[in-house]
Amino acid sequence: MVTSYSAEEPLAEAQGIKSTIQQEAEPRQIFSAFRLEQGGVSRCLEIDRALELLDAARLLHRCLQERDGGADAFARKICGSYDISSERFDALIQERLENTGRVAGVFELDFDRRVFSAVSIMDGWKSFWFQDVSAAVCHAFRGEDCGQEARWQKFLDRLAGKELTGWELCTPLKALRELQPGDLLFTEPAERRDRLLDFPAVCASNTVQMEVFGPKVTCAENGSWLDIYVSYDIARQEVRDYLELALYRKDGALEKSFRYDLAPAEQELLQSEMEAYCQTQTGMSLEDYRQEPLLDGPLPGQELQM
Repeated sequence: MVTSYSAEEPLAEAQGIKSTIQQEAEPRQIFSAFRLEQGGVSRCLEIDRALELLDAARLLHRCLQERDGGADAFARKICGSYDISSERFDALIQERLENTGRVAGVFELDFDRRVFSAVSIMDGWKSFWFQDVSAAVCHAFRGEDCGQEARWQKFLDRLAGKELTGWELCTPLKALRELQPGDLLFTEPAERRDRLLDFPAVCASNTVQMEVFGPKVTCAENGSWLDIYVSYDIARQEVRDYLELALYRKDGALEKSFRYDLAPAEQELLQSEMEAYCQTQTGMSLEDYRQEPLLDGPLPGQELQM
């Protein structure tokens, strides 16, 4: 018995095999993505190969060594990259978080604020100052040649404790005028947070609030309010160089966080007012607090306010 075949069957079979191979190969393709911000312009890039945290950090380090270390210079260093939409970038973020194995790294570099961010599978976005990332790269590749695993460990060790907090990444406020004596009033004894003493404060009046912080933090007449925190660094023995502000809605939900950078004269003013407040309320000086163990929670003398 003779079996006949049509001429199209081998071709159809070959095409089916090719399609199967392509379908099997697609899930193994690895992507990396970048969003670059500078001067109000956002650009999203993708590359069809694996670039992990250390790879992206090394690109940034090389970029910063050049005279033109901006977003365009960085983009030129991602060989083989191509522009993508913000929707595609967001999809790659989601796939990275789902740990499908297809996205090696998703990064955002803000060249205005000098902030480098990367998506961690376990914890979402992690952000660092450019200079800290660059210094960690130098440390990882300094000295004798070592394996990739050792470089990774040196890099991560150098970045440990350098992650930016939400307050450091929040919206900065431009001063309309500098703080003057009596502009801020301390309302409660401080609480210790690691090496910081956090003092809650309020503006002496709505006029002061508007003149110093501007309209962005204006509380509407619907029960919203503004929290202000002045922090004293116990180890450095000085007021931290920025204030933390949080605007809350009437229902208690956080609407927006702000950061107000202090001039040196403002730091000195607040430190003297903070010292006077501590002496009046608790009978202790800031130096007395410095001698206490660094434990979170209420400070000695705080029970006087109960």
